[in-house]
Amino acid sequence: TKAWRLLRKKHGTGVVCFVIIPTESVSLDHCSRNSPIMDNQQPTVQTSSSQTGVDDADGAAEEDDEESSHSSDKELRLIEKAKQIYLKGVSAERSGRMQDAIMHYRRALQIVPDIEFRLANSSMWSVDEESSGSETECEDNGSPCDNDDTMPLHQRIKIKTSSANICSVAWEQKATHISDLPREVFMFILRWVVSSDLDILSLESVSKVCRGFYLCARDPELWHMACARTWGEDCGQLNQYDSWREMYICRPRICYNGVYINRTTYVRHGESSFQDSTYRPCFLVEYFRYLRFFPDGVVLMLTTPDNPYLSLGKLRSRRPAYTSVLSGSFWLEGTRVKAVLKKPAMKTSRSTGYRRGGRHNVEPQPEQVFHLELELRSVRGRANAQLVWKSYAIHSYWPGQESVATFDLTSTAFPPLWFSRVKSFTLVSESPL
Repeated sequence: TKAWRLLRKKHGTGVVCFVIIPTESVSLDHCSRNSPIMDNQQPTVQTSSSQTGVDDADGAAEEDDEESSHSSDKELRLIEKAKQIYLKGVSAERSGRMQDAIMHYRRALQIVPDIEFRLANSSMWSVDEESSGSETECEDNGSPCDNDDTMPLHQRIKIKTSSANICSVAWEQKATHISDLPREVFMFILRWVVSSDLDILSLESVSKVCRGFYLCARDPELWHMACARTWGEDCGQLNQYDSWREMYICRPRICYNGVYINRTTYVRHGESSFQDSTYRPCFLVEYFRYLRFFPDGVVLMLTTPDNPYLSLGKLRSRRPAYTSVLSGSFWLEGTRVKAVLKKPAMKTSRSTGYRRGGRHNVEPQPEQVFHLELELRSVRGRANAQLVWKSYAIHSYWPGQESVATFDLTSTAFPPLWFSRVKSFTLVSESPL
């Protein structure tokens, strides 16, 4: 070729033949005939080629080791980068910035698709300063950690929750969030939630909102005040109970967010002297008896044939406006409830009319006082849901005279009273706990 002729003219025959052999597939015999140098250098070339093969093998092995170490270092750097981004997402989610958390999670998954499983199956979480600090402190103090199943739930949540705020913001908003309130102010709000009527069910509903609300709703001082409101001086100390909340739940007490109701039926015979088209030999009489208790010791009783939808409104206030409602006081002795009730005073005006020259006088009514004694029972898994009659007497007082009428407490005439919750009784709080 043209390149071949140019190289021959420039460098000579022997040298050109030695150089062109690897690239131009020229015959070795042809080169040896035309080049006297090949006879002297052929052994040297073979020795060099064999030595070069050994060096190439060692170099390839070293290059493979360098490439593998470089790839492993690169993979570790990617995992570390993805881990840091993922932990930023965790921190953003804890603080309530969900959009930032999703962005960090997405970036971490793009770098290492299984970063979440790598973190879950390894000890990489220990690099988080908060978690590592809490774990170290927990181990150094010898106290049980938050993963100890033997601890109560509120204590585990209290250990796990290290933030000073009661809760965190779920999304950005312009108005002031409830998490900005101091804990003391929020506890005062919970006292209004419970109120002086001891609406504990509303407090339990508040505790279901978040972990911070749960901890505040389990505050011992709050439950101590509820126990003192329920039993007064007989509250005592925590002897057989682990907490004030346990005392309030397990100890016999009256339910205040509703009424105790029973329904009584009996058969009355008809009047035989009036046998007309409306005559019936017997009538089935039905009436209801309601008892409502207030935490301050006030009790109301109403006996009426009206159904509960028409009667419960008469028991809404402590000072009833209806003469059919009896009011009084009660006290609790163990499982026994004792109450004393009276009819409200009726305003009577003296008549000024005359009948046949004589003054018409109204016969005075005796003052009646009702004495009740009932027993608290827990039936069908419902605590303190039933009141059973133990004694019932009516004391009538005239000037200088007193009479007592007692009743035979049969199961048909005086059936047990069952508790029924009335939501309208706890819609408004009049005063805090």
